[in-house]
Amino acid sequence: MKITEQALRQRIGQFFFPAVFMNDTEENIQEMERFIKEYNIGGLTFFIVVRARQLTTKARKK
Repeated sequence: MKITEQALRQRIGQFFFPAVFMNDTEENIQEMERFIKEYNIGGLTFFIVVRARQLTTKARKK
């Protein structure tokens, strides 16, 4: 079975789960929309900035 370049890109895209922050800029949101359409990414990982910062600070203290 021969895989087209587009099908291969879509399969590879399924491995990616980019981070999205709840207070992202409009530019970042549009870029994520482009990734979804163009690369058929596997999903998104959502972060709330305050919580992510708290977890990072807590990890650094250990």
